[in-house]
Amino acid sequence: MFWEYSFYMFAVIFGTIVLNLLFKLKPIKKIKTVFLSILPVAVLFVLWDILAAYRGHWSFNMEHMLGLVIINQPLEEVVFFFAVPFYYITIWELAKKFCGG
Repeated sequence: MFWEYSFYMFAVIFGTIVLNLLFKLKPIKKIKTVFLSILPVAVLFVLWDILAAYRGHWSFNMEHMLGLVIINQPLEEVVFFFAVPFYYITIWELAKKFCGG
């Protein structure tokens, strides 16, 4: 399916934003702090991904991507390293809110 990976990233980002706004969670209120906490790890993994793709350890099927590339990484792959941690931080905050954390 064309743009399949993009669709999944959109679903993760959209779902995360909806959960944050719907339940008035802290991550959306502290977006700069969340971004800065994710940034070092995301950069490390993006660099690792670049090296691994360059060395031929894996590749990306561009038929399922938007076609925008940063170095040798599809935009969706770079967004993945920010969107997924933000999603999990949101789930953590949601669990704390409803389970008394």
